[in-house]
Amino acid sequence: MSLTVRAEREGTILRVVLSGELDAHTAAVVGAAVDPELDQAGLSGVVVDSGELAFMDSAGISELLRIQRVLADRGASIRVENAGPTVRRVLEITGLLEILDVQ
Repeated sequence: MSLTVRAEREGTILRVVLSGELDAHTAAVVGAAVDPELDQAGLSGVVVDSGELAFMDSAGISELLRIQRVLADRGASIRVENAGPTVRRVLEITGLLEILDVQ
C-alpha cells in the first residue's frame, strides 16, 4: 500500500492528513511534504491527522519524532489527532502518547 500526504497551512498551524501506510517505504513522503513548511516564519505547530492511517512502523515513528524535534527547537509543537486503535496502540507501546500529544 502507499501513503497519501496532504499538507495545508491554516494560519500558524500546518495540518497534515495521512492516508495509507506510514513505513520505511513512505516516511520520506511525509518529510518532503512537511519540511518546506517547517522553514516558514510564524509556524506555531503541526497537527497530524492520522484518521486514515492504516499502519505505522518504526520508520513512521522516527519521522514524526524528527518533525517533533525540529518543531521543539523552534518553540513549536506537534499534535497527532484521530489516532485509530492500531496507530494509538503503537504510540502507546512506544511511550509516545504524550510526546506527540496524541488526541
